[in-house]
Parts: sequence; structure tokens; C-alpha cells
Amino acid sequence: MRRAEREITDRALIDDILRRHQVLYLAMQDADVPYVIPITYGYDGECLYFHCAAEGRKLELMQAHPRVAFAVEAEYQVHEGETACGWGFGYASVVGEGMAEIVDEAKEKKRGLDVLMSHFTPEPQTYKDGGIEGTTVIRVRITALSGKAHD
Repeated sequence: MRRAEREITDRALIDDILRRHQVLYLAMQDADVPYVIPITYGYDGECLYFHCAAEGRKLELMQAHPRVAFAVEAEYQVHEGETACGWGFGYASVVGEGMAEIVDEAKEKKRGLDVLMSHFTPEPQTYKDGGIEGTTVIRVRITALSGKAHD
């Protein structure tokens, strides 16, 4: 990282950002063009979980190229200045890389969906009959993770 003084080195702070925020930007490879989409996600401290349709571009790309990257933008604030050069930006963010895989086993699919839902509510969830079986759940095993912040 070029600006080492802005690096978040405390893993607990990185985990806190990932647990508190609800939208993640997922980057995938589509031939020679990157493809980035915002998604809702869950984080269990080691992996990310999300769901998607049983077919479509996102799923096809992850199956062809399972290595993905992601970013979560946390708090940010524009700081006004008297001149253009005096303006600044306060922020906290997390970026990472991982390997995406389809979760096939029903118990792990439910666990992944529970992790996802825990991002939105602390209440235990129930699923309609056939809901888990009919849902495509993706797990991203995180291989690299870093954070950056600036006041």
C-alpha cells in the first residue's frame, strides 16, 4: 500500500467494516473485460456468502473464472477547502480477493443464507419449503484482505 499510514492493520476493524455494511462490489473476469456488480452479502469472519439466480452472467463468469475481487465502502465524508487543492475526502474501505464456489450441500446452503440474513436482522430465519434447494448460494473463500482509512 502506497500510503502505509492509512492502512488498517487491526483485523477486528476490517471485520467490523465487513459486518456493518450491506453492499459489496464484486469484480469478476469476463474475457478481457472486468465485470463489477453491487451485491448484498454475508460475512462469517472467513468467507463471504451471497445468492444468485440459477443461471446468468454472474454465475457463468464465476464458474469460468472463480478468482474474484471485492470492495466494501464504509463511512465517507467530503471535506471542503478554500481552493480545489484544499478539498479532501475521509473514508474507510476494505478490499479483498477470493475464490468463489457454488455451495451444493443443503446444510451449508442454509448456513450461508443464515450468514447473509444476519447482515440485516439478528432474528433467526425460516425458509419456505423448497426455498433453500431452489436457491444458488455462492461462497467466496477470502485469500487476501486489506483495509484503508483516512480522516
